[in-house]
Amino acid sequence: MTFPPKTLADLQALRLAGLPADQVLSVKKAGLADCPTTVVRVVLKRGRTDREIAATVVRALYDAGFSTACGGSVFAGYSKATASGEGDFPDAGLMNFDGPRGAGDGKHAIHVVVGSPVNPRLQFDLTY
Repeated sequence: MTFPPKTLADLQALRLAGLPADQVLSVKKAGLADCPTTVVRVVLKRGRTDREIAATVVRALYDAGFSTACGGSVFAGYSKATASGEGDFPDAGLMNFDGPRGAGDGKHAIHVVVGSPVNPRLQFDLTY
């Protein structure tokens, strides 16, 4: 497996390496009825490396059954408050999947940030 992932196969390998979240707080579908966006909020165990956290948020999104065509997000934190959005930014990880960019270019982008979005400890992007 290449890290950070460069291909969808690398992303799948990262997903398979991911540990399950300690607790899934919620899985919601939002947006259009025929193409809902998946939003997952999870609590993580302390002591995981940044790479393990990245793998866990990727796994959490796939385990929630998101559609690559419709997109999704994972918000992860070490406490229920940060993972649920009651406090500041999630303190452990954030994974966003954006649908097609621009007018018909057909590209998708995955963006993973571990730590504060302002000062991340680890981040990577995959466009396909």
